[in-house]
Amino acid sequence: RMLGRTPGTIEALRPMKDGVIADFEISEAMLRYFIERVDKRKLVPPRVVIAVPSGITAVEKRAVKDSAIRAGA
Repeated sequence: RMLGRTPGTIEALRPMKDGVIADFEISEAMLRYFIERVDKRKLVPPRVVIAVPSGITAVEKRAVKDSAIRAGA
């Protein structure tokens, strides 16, 4: 809903499109932000569950997994 309605100083991004990662770096940053907000431990990575559409390819699944791992999960 925010796309096209934000002021010029704010950019609305869509890191996911149709359930798959469209922008790997933004997806990773978003996941890192969420993980840091809910898990303050630094030594032990949190366990996460990420749902993906059943029709995505193995490459797309791997991108989701890699993004979560690089984000600290």
